[in-house]
Amino acid sequence: MKEYHRKQNFPSSRFSLEQQEAINKLTLPPRFQIMNAGSFETKLVVTEDPIWQITVAGRNYKLKFFGDATTVKLLKFLCIRYCTRNSASKLDNYLWATKILLRQIKTVDAATIIDYLKSPPGSKRLGVEEASLFFLVLFTLKQLIAYNIPEFTGDYDFAIELLPR
Repeated sequence: MKEYHRKQNFPSSRFSLEQQEAINKLTLPPRFQIMNAGSFETKLVVTEDPIWQITVAGRNYKLKFFGDATTVKLLKFLCIRYCTRNSASKLDNYLWATKILLRQIKTVDAATIIDYLKSPPGSKRLGVEEASLFFLVLFTLKQLIAYNIPEFTGDYDFAIELLPR
């Protein structure tokens, strides 16, 4: 079984108190269904588990969620959102890209992530192709804006459209 995502520390100080409150108000379902799962693939994931073991496209994954409670809840929420809109076969890459993002930025806000997207530092050496990392982080940014997380409120559509692709 492939194991991704070494244990990483994400200080909760990256999030403002308002962000922590907003993230803690997000609701996680006790389980979520992976859409389009085949007969030999994982169909339901228990969200309270710290490690999600899933089988997708004939591959087994262990997705590990570490850090403070706020970070873990945000990562799980974003992974669920990713699965509802994309193939679960790339969920491991999405979690990895989101962890890279949170580890490399100093403050969690829209302007910082937009700057990060303009030139993601060293993404190839971290195991995720640069183009893939861009779109995975862009998905994260759009979700944080859509759910009105503090520091992500406002109109960022124009800034996002100007990002080089």
